[in-house]
Amino acid sequence: MYSAAPYEIDILCLLLLGLIWYKAYCLTHALSQSFFWMLRASFVLCFADLLRYMLDGTGSLFLLPLLRLANSLFFVGLAMIPFFWFLYMKAALYPAHLRSYWRMTIYSLPILLMLFLGIASLFFDQLLFSLDSQHTYMRGQWHFVQAVVSYIYTLAAGILPFLAAVRERSYIRRRNAFLLASFVIFPILGGVLQTLYRVPTIIPAITVALFYAFAVLQENRISIDPLTKLNNRYQLYQYLSDSILSCGKDRPLILIMLDVDDFKQINDVYGHVAGDQALCCIAHQLRYAVGRKNCFLGRYGGDEFLIVCNKMDLSAVQSLIRDIQQRVRACNEQRNKLYTLSLSIGYAVYEETFSSMQEFIAAADRGMYEEKKGQKQLV
Repeated sequence: MYSAAPYEIDILCLLLLGLIWYKAYCLTHALSQSFFWMLRASFVLCFADLLRYMLDGTGSLFLLPLLRLANSLFFVGLAMIPFFWFLYMKAALYPAHLRSYWRMTIYSLPILLMLFLGIASLFFDQLLFSLDSQHTYMRGQWHFVQAVVSYIYTLAAGILPFLAAVRERSYIRRRNAFLLASFVIFPILGGVLQTLYRVPTIIPAITVALFYAFAVLQENRISIDPLTKLNNRYQLYQYLSDSILSCGKDRPLILIMLDVDDFKQINDVYGHVAGDQALCCIAHQLRYAVGRKNCFLGRYGGDEFLIVCNKMDLSAVQSLIRDIQQRVRACNEQRNKLYTLSLSIGYAVYEETFSSMQEFIAAADRGMYEEKKGQKQLV
């Protein structure tokens, strides 16, 4: 039965990495530099591994320097990729940490050790690797350092987003943090198999992890509103549709609709930049009001937002609405802006008589406009 040779796997991974690199290049504005450095390091690692398999055991003195270089690049690359992955996690979760000189110095110490061993291995045997008289690869005495350094960065890159997800109150950020934590599963499994059984799985595992990470980034661009960073209408429709199918007497479903009062006037008088800032301010307050409650928050369009509440009774929903209004009032006191932000909020309870999801949304919309009309009458 035919089985793929290691160099054939490397060629396939190079093609996939090249495709990811090309597609990522079109999204430069949306991706951090750490992600591109991961791609570059993965490409170098894969190419170095291909050279190792092609030149190993050739016995040619002319090709010996190239073989040594390929082995050194391979081991350094195995450590560099988790290092950049760790920086990518930091950039996504704690960007301020990367601007600290002392933090970056501490973060870089293990990789500096690997760089030193990689350069030294170009000239001396028995460090990361050695070559016998036929120029066949053998593990060196300091081979374990690469595994330790790689797993330090890999585990840190997995633990950081996991801890952030546990502490995070926002549903969206918590979900994204768990996704970030899951990226390291493939490299860890691939590294264990290659270290213990010498099965060439680490490069395919890294390639799959990068492909998965890029796919998640693409999905986020499709499902997240670019201005407020909340779920967009597409995600709202999907979640609301699933919630309607699963709701019942013991699983009440309540939909809250909100819009910003006199938003058009803010845009007309103070400009669209001020309008965007107002929407982001409201989104921030909604995000913290919803917190860990069993709710799904998104921007419906323009200055309108929707909150889908599962397993919440009317008293809990009304308490949530009061909390939102209180947070917006407190935000006005802190901002000292020329205009005052306020919200009109209405809600609807799902009933089996609704013929469609749009009818449910329309019921919440009517509740919101009744609230808006009542506020105008009071004024």
